[in-house]
Amino acid sequence: MLLLVEDLQWCDPSSLELLGRLIEQSPTARVLLVCTVRPDFKAPWAARSNLTPLQLSRLTNRQTREMLAALSPERALPESVVDLVVMRADGRSTSRSSVG
Repeated sequence: MLLLVEDLQWCDPSSLELLGRLIEQSPTARVLLVCTVRPDFKAPWAARSNLTPLQLSRLTNRQTREMLAALSPERALPESVVDLVVMRADGRSTSRSSVG
């Protein structure tokens, strides 16, 4: 079984408990659990020999552009869309709020 959980830092307590139970049973089960988390996330379960954390670096703007080009080589995205994806992938928002 393959289970992918994205943005684990946003999981509710019940979901984290379920994942913890799955992790407890995983040494004897044929399971691959892949979770993505932000760097400041602290797992509520203890370290185990069958858990392997893997820290990935952010993609550079250039790498993001190359990835977008490779996803659809026959139909390139408009440059404005690529710029927007690159900006948002870095965690920045394009929305501007005004007070007044």
